[in-house]
Order: sequence, then structure tokens, then C-alpha cells
Amino acid sequence: MLVGNTGGIFGEGRWSLKQRFSVAIGTAILVALVTMYGVRLMGKAATFHFLERNHMELALRIDAALNRVEQAARNAGDTHIDTISGQLGEARQLAVRADNEVFGFEQQLLRLLGFGPLIDLPQKDIADVDGMLAIISASPTRSGPMPVELAQQLRPGMDAMMENSMAFAPLTADAASFIKISVFAVSALCSLLLVATAFALRRRTLGPLAIAIEAAERVASGDLTGHMKVVGRDEAAALMNALHNMNESLSRLVNDARQDSGLIAESASTVRQQSEAGSDKVRYQSDAVAAISSTIEELATSIASVADRADEVRNLSDESLAVSRDGWRNMELRRRKHSCATPARFPH
Repeated sequence: MLVGNTGGIFGEGRWSLKQRFSVAIGTAILVALVTMYGVRLMGKAATFHFLERNHMELALRIDAALNRVEQAARNAGDTHIDTISGQLGEARQLAVRADNEVFGFEQQLLRLLGFGPLIDLPQKDIADVDGMLAIISASPTRSGPMPVELAQQLRPGMDAMMENSMAFAPLTADAASFIKISVFAVSALCSLLLVATAFALRRRTLGPLAIAIEAAERVASGDLTGHMKVVGRDEAAALMNALHNMNESLSRLVNDARQDSGLIAESASTVRQQSEAGSDKVRYQSDAVAAISSTIEELATSIASVADRADEVRNLSDESLAVSRDGWRNMELRRRKHSCATPARFPH
């Protein structure tokens, strides 16, 4: 007995092959999307590292320049206000880019995951840099070497900028590590789901088809004794059910043919017996016809002989009649002669 079960991970035959393939394709698309999004997040993490390092480099350069001005170092005159303003502008651009690097829903997700400071730091840094640029814009001296008073006014903002940069580095490293682990974990889970879906689809599709092929080969070899127990209501189950019905129909057809062949054999035997009996009767009738033919021939011979004798009798009769007529004529003549010779007598 062949048993075909089309259930399993997709339910006991409640899912059609079209639905199963749709689930498999959907799973593959989901895995591809998750992988692509994971690659995007890892790319964003690398971008955050790049922005953090560049921001740290600018912050260190600006801090070193302000330190030289504040300490009235020998080369403090090389620190120009325009240079500091340009570097602050670059730092602000890096902070703005970091703030706009991820989408709004991604920022909310990172906040839910505990990375709120990583999202807030770029905005805070933008505010600190804007404050220092505002101080420079409000300063009487907007170009040339930076005076000590301006450097001292910029120091609180610079310390805040350094603090932001120093805090951004570990937050970025933690977020990048978390994203990397999460991406690998989700990708592995999705890959396992895809493999499980493919395996289940292969099992629930190729398994019943293999049973159906085996059943078809048994029918082709003339073995109609097999029985298939179909479980499920999908296309594979419908195919196996059709093969089962075909097997049953062929079995009934063969049984009917055997019964009909038996009846035909009995009828042929009866016809043969009747034919033999008819042959005997024909043979007997042929002998009877031959005997009748012989009798008819003898009768014809006898009739011919009788006809010949009848002719002889008729000739003899004619001769006898002629003789009789001649004798009667002679007697009549004699009687007349005698009458003429005797005298007549008259009464008195």
C-alpha cells in the first residue's frame, strides 16, 4: 500500500501547491530584503565610524589651535579666525550628515533599542557648533589671527564639542556591533527559514510525486493490486487520487474483461458443440440425400422402363384393337352375307 501525505509544515493538505510556492517565494523575498537591509545598516554603521573619526580629527585640530591661542604659544599667530570658522563649518556638516544618515523610523527604532544618545548627539553637536559660529560672527574681529579673548569665549563650546565627539565614538562602536550581530542573527534565521521552507516544499511536492510515479510504473507493469491512501487536498493529493481512481477503474475493467472472456469461452464451446452436432446432422442429411438421389435414379430408371412397356402395351393395344375391328368387320360381313343367302319368311 502506497501512502501519500501532502501535509506537514504547510498543514494537512490545507495548502495548495500554488500557495506553498507563494510562501516559498515570499520567504525568499523576505530573506533578500532582510539581507539587503542588513547590508544597508552595516553600511550606515561604517558611515557613522567614518563621520565620527573625521569629526574627532576636526575637534582635536580646533581644540589644539584654541589651546595654542590661550597659552600664547610661539606659533599662536598662525591660528586664524577664518580657519577656525571653516573647520567648525566642516564639523557642522559632519554632524548634519550624521543626523540625516538614517530615516525617521530607524531613529525611533534605535531609540527603542537604547541608542537614543547616539541619535541626540549630532543635534546637540550642531547646536554647540552653531553657538561657536555665532560667537565668531558677533566678535568685532572676524578675520585675521584669533585673539585670546575670542578663544576663551569659544572654549565652553569647544569643550562641549570635544565631549560630544568623545561620547559619539563608543556609542557608534556599540551600535555598529549591535547592528552587525543583529544582521547576522536575522540573516541566519531567515536563511534557516528559507532552507526549511525549501526542504518542506521539496518534501511535500516531490514525495507525493515519487509515490505517484511508483504507482504509475506498477500500473504500467500490469500490477493493479496496489492501493494508495491519499491524505490531503492539494494538487499532489488530487493527482494521487486520480491515479488511485484510474487503478481502481483498470482493475474493474480487467475483472470485467476476464468475466467476459470466460463467458465468451463458454459461448465458443457451446457454438463448437452445436457446430459439431450440426456437422453430424449435415453429414446424416447428406447421406440421406445421397440415398434419396440413388432411389430417385432407380425410380427414374423404373419409370423409363415402365414408359417403354407402356408404349409396347399401347402398341399391342392398338394392334389388338385393329385386329378386333377387323374381326368384327369380318363377322359383320359374314352375318350380312348369311342374311342375304337365307330366303325371307313372311308370316301368313
